[in-house]
Amino acid sequence: MGLPACEWVFSVRDNGIGIAKPQTERIFEPFTKLMGSEFPGTGMGLTIAQAVVEIYCGKMWAESVLGAGSTFLFTVPS
Repeated sequence: MGLPACEWVFSVRDNGIGIAKPQTERIFEPFTKLMGSEFPGTGMGLTIAQAVVEIYCGKMWAESVLGAGSTFLFTVPS
């Protein structure tokens, strides 16, 4: 019987427009921009961030309320 797995949890919060719950999984797909051309970017930032977190055996997800901002969370083993 080994020691329980430990991990660090980090979060980054914004006060932006938020994301509808059904779309929170889609934001990690390559080239996905939920707001089209209204906002700049390629749709790759969160895809790359999730890939880096997974290289270090962590996980990444988002919690959001439409109109009230989002929190992006990720874990890394301690």
